[in-house]
This record gives sequence, C-alpha cells and structure tokens, in this order.
Amino acid sequence: MRKAFLTVLMVVATIFSANAEKVNFTSFAPNKTTATNADASNMISSFNLVFYSFDGGENYGFSDYFLNPNGFGGEFNIRANFEDHGNYNFDLALNYTFELLNKDDLGLYLVLAAGPSLRLQDEAEYNSKNGKIEWNEKVKFDGIINPRLSVTYKKFMLSGGFFYWAPEFKFGDEAATGFNIALGYSF
Repeated sequence: MRKAFLTVLMVVATIFSANAEKVNFTSFAPNKTTATNADASNMISSFNLVFYSFDGGENYGFSDYFLNPNGFGGEFNIRANFEDHGNYNFDLALNYTFELLNKDDLGLYLVLAAGPSLRLQDEAEYNSKNGKIEWNEKVKFDGIINPRLSVTYKKFMLSGGFFYWAPEFKFGDEAATGFNIALGYSF
C-alpha cells in the first residue's frame, strides 16, 4: 500500500512540475551582457512516457526532461516494474545536452545524464521462528547513467539510448544495463 501511495504522489509531483515557469536568466547577467548557455528561451522541457528494458526485466514510468542546448540541465524519472516484489525508483539526474542539429522545427540532441536514484524494493528474509520467508520493504540508494539521443519536432520529443543502473552504486557485474525509449510532449 505504501508503494502505491508513493507512486501516486510522485506522479502528481511530476505533472505539476511540467508547467514550471520559465525564468529569463539573461536578466541576471552582470553589466547587461548576455548569458550564453543560460537563455531560458532555448530550454526544452518535456513530460515523457518511458519504457526501460533490462536483461531480465522491464520498467515503465514518467519523466521530466529539462534540456539546455550546449549547457547543463536536469531531469527526473519515476519508474517501476509493477511486479509483486518489484522496484519503484525515483531518479534525479544532472544532464548536459549537445545540440547536433537545430533547423526550423526539428532538433537533434545528444544528452548525457547521470545522478542518484532512490529505490523502494521488497527483500526476502527468512524467519527462523516460524520457518517462513517474510518480505520487508527497504529503501536503497542507487546510481544511474543515461546517454541518449533526443529528437524534437515542434512540441514532440522522441528520445532513446543506453541506461545503466548501478544498485547501491555497485558498478560492474551487479549493475543492470539496458536501454530506454521515451515519447514526450513539451509544455
């Protein structure tokens, strides 16, 4: 029940953040100079439906991307696999976006994102008193890395790439690797 409540709470938070007010950072530049990479008019923000595929499982979720062409931005994801004892993750990442193409209504971007992830997951524990396995909900801190390509056309975004999930920041054999694909709309 607690997982369902937290999932609904995170979805509501995602929806309300999609309509965030754009700030014109150029007004903060000293001596009336132009801040090159901080121009809010170039910022691309989108609300996305995302599919994650890992070896041995899938996750589904929502994400908000805040991409600043040739600059730093941010993003967060809410993802889960909805199995009985599956995972529910809240990823918060910093990204850097390389603008590869920007012509008319079409844009192509290489996005490099990395950051921490908060995971809720059930863990099995053997109860020696009654001889049964009991499931206890645990909170874990993980890491994610997500390099991807994003294509924008007018208000729509299609994004896909490699997704590296390091449970409890354990890299190597314990990490889950796969890909993600997102379809989004810019508000």
